[in-house]
Amino acid sequence: MDEFITFLGKYRDELKRALSNESEKRCALISGDPKKLESMLQLQQAETMKLQNLESKRIEKQKQLGYAGLTAQQLITAVSDEKQKEKLAAVLDEITQLALTLKEQNSLSIELANTNLKMMEQVAISAGIDAQHGLYSPETAKGGTYSKDPSFEKMV
Repeated sequence: MDEFITFLGKYRDELKRALSNESEKRCALISGDPKKLESMLQLQQAETMKLQNLESKRIEKQKQLGYAGLTAQQLITAVSDEKQKEKLAAVLDEITQLALTLKEQNSLSIELANTNLKMMEQVAISAGIDAQHGLYSPETAKGGTYSKDPSFEKMV
């Protein structure tokens, strides 16, 4: 169980990095810096893959401990050692809060990006640029429509 708690600490630290990167991405959106935004999006894609990998490992490690399918609260309740229970509760609470904050921040970034796209589209329309040949938007893309849901939300 101590190894599992240590692993969860690493998971928590990765979530902290992801949250920091999400903040930088939003700053790039606000400042309108396309190079910084592209860099942050690539970093976020790699971060998402790391988090998916960590989540798979968490599920496997939890299963190996005999706690397969338990929620964080159920897992805490199932642990009998009070010291381990306390450490586990602390790290799982941090992970939960970080995941919720990251989900919220990602939603705000997507909303900001969509607002920016709509604003640029309106400027293009008012300048007389044909919407079919103007700015890219999910609505004008020929490849179909894209979900506006944050990808992290689906993972969480």
